[in-house]
Amino acid sequence: LIAILFSTTAFAQSVTPKQVIEKYIEAIGGKEKFAQLEDMTTEMEGEVMGQTFEMEYVRKAPNKFLMIQSMSGMEASKTIFNGETAKVFAQGNEENINEKKIETIKKQSGMLPELMYLNSDIKLESGPNETIESEDCYMISITTDDAAIKEYYSVATGLKIKQEVEAPNMTITSFFKDYKSYGPGLLFPTLIKQEMMGMNIETKVTKLLINSG
Repeated sequence: LIAILFSTTAFAQSVTPKQVIEKYIEAIGGKEKFAQLEDMTTEMEGEVMGQTFEMEYVRKAPNKFLMIQSMSGMEASKTIFNGETAKVFAQGNEENINEKKIETIKKQSGMLPELMYLNSDIKLESGPNETIESEDCYMISITTDDAAIKEYYSVATGLKIKQEVEAPNMTITSFFKDYKSYGPGLLFPTLIKQEMMGMNIETKVTKLLINSG
């Protein structure tokens, strides 16, 4: 059980949400290094309700995106975004998706999705800071058309520690751990622990390739 304690420490309250995001981007490598990326492939695996699952994310600059989710070796879903239009498949069948869903996929398609937080149409607000697993964290809230998001960033390192996504039918809490360096000095979390719908899910990065062609 992860204990989340409200901090009594008066760490800096004057930092703006934009500054928190900018510090995070710098902490994981910086805009210039991410601008050098042509493609990135991430493979992950985990277990839920006794079944193993695999996830593969492929991103190609500037904003092409492929996500494949498999259960016990069988493809369960696939999302494809070619930079303009998107297709979503479940159990091999194409689903009908609206413009709102396409816009959500588009926002996830960049090499560094957090850059979208700096856009003027994304509402950012500061919230009460917290201490998470002995780490003092800034909290910022992000309001989009389809979700309310709270994110927690380490005051000391700038790294993202926790995220809470409140969607219409569920709340997903994620903890980001074991950051490791890849490629030209870019940091990524290699362990993600999630809590959703009464389940605890642990997902590990098994492969991360940068500019592999």
